[in-house]
Amino acid sequence: MTQSYAIGIDISKSKIDCAVLSSDYQVLIEKEVPNTDGEITAFIQDVLKTFNIAFSELLICCENTGIYNRPLERACIKMEICLWVEHALKIKRASTDMRGKNDKKDALRIAEYALRYQDKKMLFQKSSKAVQELKEYLKIRDTLLNQKVAIENQLREAKTHDKESYKLLKKGYNKALTAIIQSILNAEQKMNDLIHQDNNLRENIDLMTTIPGIGKQNAINFIISTNNFESFKSAKHLACYAGVVPFQSQSGTIIKRDRVSKMAIPVHISVSE
Repeated sequence: MTQSYAIGIDISKSKIDCAVLSSDYQVLIEKEVPNTDGEITAFIQDVLKTFNIAFSELLICCENTGIYNRPLERACIKMEICLWVEHALKIKRASTDMRGKNDKKDALRIAEYALRYQDKKMLFQKSSKAVQELKEYLKIRDTLLNQKVAIENQLREAKTHDKESYKLLKKGYNKALTAIIQSILNAEQKMNDLIHQDNNLRENIDLMTTIPGIGKQNAINFIISTNNFESFKSAKHLACYAGVVPFQSQSGTIIKRDRVSKMAIPVHISVSE
């Protein structure tokens, strides 16, 4: 369905800048709103009431800013409003006017992008509870793993170059390192439990780990990045998004080697299995 109104939203930690456009690109409202569930919901309701817009006529578009998107996502899910979370680079490259930059202008550019390219929109889908929890435990594991590696690097360098420093560092880090390792194991066990309890997760991870070079942690990263493959319409769509599909580069008699597009969004792959 084609929407007649679009709200472009530029998101930051404490506030969001909003620009409301009609189908003829007329600016109806430009407003700054606190980045909280209640304030965002109240703003959207006010827009719908003021301009007599039906829920199905409205499309909200924003860039992916990670955790700062959550209040907007929750508000849109609760109100059943169409939300399009787009990659920032696509919006930037599609813009016809890049003169000047501030949050207000960015919101307007996002709204214009939403109206112009809404036939290509990918509506936001909330991840299942299992995938959400898997993502958080993976975040815990990766953060603790980085801390463990940093400590071990210090110990290794001190051991080869300063024996006295090594003794003090080892004594000081011993309890912390033991606790970090145990916390990593706990996070991994939580992930294993989630996978074991969800048949769909378990089947997809088992299938992926049959591919040479794909271990369990890589499979889990893939599940999280693709929302357990529900964010993509086909294998070709996913391959293009992940950056493994080559495109032609030809102009007149000049024919270059096919290359993957820089517009691709590489799926995060873990180096630590």
